[in-house]
Amino acid sequence: MWDNIEDMNDDIELLCAELSLMDLTSLNTSFAKDNDVTQSLELVQDSVIQTREKLKQSTEEHNRKRQARRDAAAKKAAEQAKAKAMKPWTREELSALAKGVKKYPPGGGNRWDAIATFVNGLCHQGDEEEENRRNREECIEAYNTAATQGPTAIVAPAAAAAPASSSSPATKKAANATSSEEKKTEDVDNGWTEEQDKQLQEGLAKYPASMDKNERWAAIAKSVNGKGKKECVLRFKAIRNALKKK
Repeated sequence: MWDNIEDMNDDIELLCAELSLMDLTSLNTSFAKDNDVTQSLELVQDSVIQTREKLKQSTEEHNRKRQARRDAAAKKAAEQAKAKAMKPWTREELSALAKGVKKYPPGGGNRWDAIATFVNGLCHQGDEEEENRRNREECIEAYNTAATQGPTAIVAPAAAAAPASSSSPATKKAANATSSEEKKTEDVDNGWTEEQDKQLQEGLAKYPASMDKNERWAAIAKSVNGKGKKECVLRFKAIRNALKKK
């Protein structure tokens, strides 16, 4: 039994706050039918004990879910930090990434997991060192970095080749072609913010390649602030070509 009237009132208030109207009505009916006051009070106390136990279980479940969310957020943050501090990509890996991006278009389930598996299958087959293998976060980070800064931002520097004679016509022609290509890429890169690149990627994921080509790019362009259909197409091609470079 209760030690004092205040404790009893607290428990009654608990029942009123936690029990449904149906449960309260049922408890009140049982209480009224029992002529033994002691048994009636024990009935109320049993209800209090059951209610407190349910509250305890509910609180524990809530805490477990909250901790699980915190753990998931911490894991994601750690993976993102790891991806940002990733080791440079080899040209072989970058080539595999470009193929994987093309093989698994936006809209597919677990797309980046599939791309990471594809890259590892081509470049790290039989590699038992987990740290050498690429994960989905690294692939996403590499793709976004290549899109905004160019593939040289993530590729390990290679040994410089011996310079060819600058007077050679073939050399001049190749240099002019390279310069022209770089200027085109630069023209496409200029004027695109990170937010617009993000909107473009979201649009590519939202509108699948199975749509009519013109309708798809028109819809994608509407989701990118300040950019038209042609600009979005050129930007997509520039990103794809940047990833294909070796």
